[in-house]
Amino acid sequence: MLVSFIKWSGLRLLQTALKRFSDDGKRLRVITTSYMGATDVRAVEWLASLHNCEIRISYDTHRTRLHAKAYVLHRRSRFSSAYVGSANLSNAAVTDGLEWTVKISEHEQPYLYERIVGTFQAYWEDPEFEVFTTDDSVKLGRAIAEQRAGRYDIDVSFDLRPYTFQQEILDRLAMERTAHQRKRQLIVAATGTGKTMIAAFDYRRLRMEHNRRPRLLFVAHRIELLKQAQASFRAVLRDPNFGALLGGGEMPHQREHLFATIQSINSQGLLSFVDSTYYEYVVVDEFHHAPAAQYQRLLETADPSILLGMTATPERMTPGAAGWDVFEFFGHHISAEIRLPDAIQRKLLAPFHYFGVTDTVDFFNVSWARGGYANAELDNLVTGNHVRAQRVLDALNERVTDRNTIRCLGFCVSVKHAEFMASFFNAHGLVSHALTSESSSEERIDLPRALREGRIRALFTVDLFNEGIDIPELDTVLLLRPTESLTVFLQQLGRGLRQSDGKECLTVLDFVGHMHKRFRFDDRLRALSTKPQPDMREQVMAGFPWLPAGCHFELEEQAMRHVLENINGHLGSRGKSEWAQLLRDFAKDIGRTPSLHQFLTQCQRKPEDLFRICSWHELASAAGLLPVATANSREQDALLRVASVNDDLRVAGLRSVLAGHAIDSTRLTLMLCALILPKDTPSFTLSALRNYVAESPVLRHDLPQLLDYIDSECDTHASSPELRAPLPLRLHATYTRGEILAAMGAWSAERRFNVQSGNHWMQNIRTDALFVTLNKSSREFSPTTMYEDYAISDRLFHWQSQSSVASGSPRAIRYIEHKKHENTILLFVRENRKRNGLAEPFVYLGPIEHVDHKGSKPVSITWRIQTPMPARFVHEMQHLTA
Repeated sequence: MLVSFIKWSGLRLLQTALKRFSDDGKRLRVITTSYMGATDVRAVEWLASLHNCEIRISYDTHRTRLHAKAYVLHRRSRFSSAYVGSANLSNAAVTDGLEWTVKISEHEQPYLYERIVGTFQAYWEDPEFEVFTTDDSVKLGRAIAEQRAGRYDIDVSFDLRPYTFQQEILDRLAMERTAHQRKRQLIVAATGTGKTMIAAFDYRRLRMEHNRRPRLLFVAHRIELLKQAQASFRAVLRDPNFGALLGGGEMPHQREHLFATIQSINSQGLLSFVDSTYYEYVVVDEFHHAPAAQYQRLLETADPSILLGMTATPERMTPGAAGWDVFEFFGHHISAEIRLPDAIQRKLLAPFHYFGVTDTVDFFNVSWARGGYANAELDNLVTGNHVRAQRVLDALNERVTDRNTIRCLGFCVSVKHAEFMASFFNAHGLVSHALTSESSSEERIDLPRALREGRIRALFTVDLFNEGIDIPELDTVLLLRPTESLTVFLQQLGRGLRQSDGKECLTVLDFVGHMHKRFRFDDRLRALSTKPQPDMREQVMAGFPWLPAGCHFELEEQAMRHVLENINGHLGSRGKSEWAQLLRDFAKDIGRTPSLHQFLTQCQRKPEDLFRICSWHELASAAGLLPVATANSREQDALLRVASVNDDLRVAGLRSVLAGHAIDSTRLTLMLCALILPKDTPSFTLSALRNYVAESPVLRHDLPQLLDYIDSECDTHASSPELRAPLPLRLHATYTRGEILAAMGAWSAERRFNVQSGNHWMQNIRTDALFVTLNKSSREFSPTTMYEDYAISDRLFHWQSQSSVASGSPRAIRYIEHKKHENTILLFVRENRKRNGLAEPFVYLGPIEHVDHKGSKPVSITWRIQTPMPARFVHEMQHLTA
């Protein structure tokens, strides 16, 4: 059973049947939640008392708002059934409620039935749903009471666990410290995603590793942030007395574990106390403020074992005060980043409904200085423009449910524009104010509070709300100026994405006019998509289908024309010129030619984004920083393939090739040849590989810098699973099919072949390689290859054989009885068949073992993965098959 809540009034109608079912030795599994406080504790306790009944509950109803209702009956006859609809386990649902429920038959609709069963199993294995025993009745009762009272307090009496996305970041931080010895790490995550909790969990792990509490300094610029951080650390460490505050009138009783404002650290003379090594673990919140002098004094003084910087809004292209660059402090490296669509998809932020409204103003001929529009010219176009203001008001009236209940924030061009818009809205019956740099300190405090409380309906501002002030109740955002900065656009959007009780979504009205040719619509659209692509035209014309769950994107007809015209202007050869301009500007900022790693980090791009267009050598040539050089398509393809490398073994091998050193492993040599050499090369040998690279100025220039980037960004643990026949493959690294075949000994220098099927058996090492593509588009795969493959959990994977494989066939028996015959089965998984015009590489998940199976033609098998998948892989794979 999968139900949002369980009522005693509904359960008691089924008590006799459920007890008989249980007494017969049959298995009952129940998933439910404490959502809305609707569940009766007594009902859950009674179910838990049954033989063979297992219950799992989600207590986190902020993120896991489980509305699904499903009942699945498994039958040995293969005539199983699933009932899916609107019926919870309540009296109304079981008796006279107007509930709609559909029956899905395993025999008649096997595809739908398998999806339901697979989804249930994925929930069942998700740590979000905790095992319930009768000892947990108090915990459930408290969660239900808090839901009914509308309270959601952190309780230090329970052992908190990180969410999946937080565990991904924790894994990444730990890996970097081990594999790259990084002492300084930067986390970039949207507001509301729990950065402070990540720091607390990270500190807890460090405490467990050292069996003591390392000295801690947590720094922020506001006392409110510190109080929240202290509460988070206390909850995670289960210690209500942990840490002391310094700032806002608070004086610490001890300094070993200190939460301090940056102002107090400087004014209280703590800098002399914070010598180079006293604090072992230092956290600097809102790290984008670090270029300020107060932060600089701290960063120059302290030298902890670990320094963790956290920010939601880094400025990537502009060095800080006195030329100090935030990213350079971290070696031009971001340890972990949560993109906005991912945060919404994980229900950490509210969804948005984005409407592109056709603007009445033509911005095409407005002067463009470096970085954006000339503000004075924009101001002349919009301030006092009653036609445009009426267009804004009409669009608002048309799109919102009730303008008399909204909480709206409008981003304007100037102070005069904000005052004009507030005056216009007031004249039309909507209580509004302007809040700008010219507002008094009392207004800066009172007006946001008035908006939260509903005493006013709209605030018009200039830049003040880009960061630092959160109004969770905000439900409408008006983008009244063409914001060319992607960072500022995301900051403004983010002001309204905080979750709040009763808030379904954020309404965004973006006024889209005929923009200057240097304005970039594609960047902002890419930032909103769960599937960002180089060419966003198809998504725009298709209604923007790749959005986070609950989001909506809509462009008016003329607005869509403006957007498509703008995107078209940035495709093809102009794409290269845009990249060259970025490189010229960045080189001028830092006074030297940057490395590939520095440039890509500043631009927030990956190597494949560049190599799709040109080589790094070509780009530097186009920017006037290097002599002219052109890469042919084969060299560019080789760079794209190398860009997918993410393990130390191949990086070291390629460095040996560049240095002219020997490579001990023949199989590794063949793998490197598969990466770089054209397919029609007569012989895959080390000398052929060296000669090919030596004869290419582009590869000689680009490969060393690309390897530096990979080495720095590599997120794969340098380990290989133990096999009877060791292979030069690293766990969780990505490999092309050719590399995998070379690694398994299926290739020689002169004899090479490709495998198109989903598996390959190597008799000499008694090993099966299963090749799985998750996203099986009907345009690329025939119906006979539409298999059902998905991750159930970090240890379980559901796989379906080819449709021709019968349960008693030699191949099926080889899979099912592999342990009996001492055969090895290796699992390789990828998302799509193609990426960047080339075959997408596979992620190596390692050895797997048979758990159970059913069916024939095809055979469905559940495998247990020997080494758990990293949390990020589980999330990606489950999202793809959801």
